[in-house]
Amino acid sequence: MGSNHERPDQLCADFERAHPCVFRTLSNTIMNARDVGESWPDRCYAPHSLCVGVMGAYYDDPVICDEMGRILQAIAAWRMGGKPVLVIAHDLGDQIQHPRIGNQPAAPLLRFPFWSLYVPLVTSFAGVRGLFLAPEQRAPGRDELCVVLDAQEGLLPTTIRISARETVREMVNRTYDNFLCYTRPGPRERHWVNLVMRTNILWRVSALALIICTSTIRSLGHSHLIRPALANGYPRKPRQQPALWMLDQPQSEVAEAQKGIAGGGNALRLAFRR
Repeated sequence: MGSNHERPDQLCADFERAHPCVFRTLSNTIMNARDVGESWPDRCYAPHSLCVGVMGAYYDDPVICDEMGRILQAIAAWRMGGKPVLVIAHDLGDQIQHPRIGNQPAAPLLRFPFWSLYVPLVTSFAGVRGLFLAPEQRAPGRDELCVVLDAQEGLLPTTIRISARETVREMVNRTYDNFLCYTRPGPRERHWVNLVMRTNILWRVSALALIICTSTIRSLGHSHLIRPALANGYPRKPRQQPALWMLDQPQSEVAEAQKGIAGGGNALRLAFRR
């Protein structure tokens, strides 16, 4: 198994070293919330509010708690959700950057098939080695896709709010507007804004997520389900090794957007290029 596939396990270990017992604390918090009748969609491992509450034991600043809660939600969901890593056998670069994909409805993103998925990049893109994608729900009717970039500066989180009434282009444009309005000033935040605006990475991430949601995904060398089996309603212990998943040819929902698009290069190299 290559280092790209082992990378998310390393990130989880680093996060727990910086925040001792954080995954056990979150697991206990989830169990306690379920026991008192709290509920959230099955497609989400844990709601954002629980993750922010857990991070409150480590930070006093509510803005930092919110940021670290997003990171915790994505990596804990990956860790307990079967440790899926995406392998892409064919080039998606031209498909992701083709303007017609922006006219596709954003609704399929509400069916994101994993609790959290790590996507390693073939080559580093603006210092980003890979990314986590994880569905979440802030409140009933407010569905989001949590995006955590694995960057040189550390894990950089943001969210893309999903509306079934919007196209992908409308969703991304609104996300950019909100991103600029609500990102506080600071060296780390200025770098994040510069990365997002310079590379248009949220467009690429949204297009990639749409292709994932509208394509056939099969396992490689294991029989693990996309979402893990539960014991008494709660996830069992995490897998020892990451599970590889293959993205096959897209289905009809995005076929129209891909007509006449010729591939080239390797996997995500063209999708994430300067």
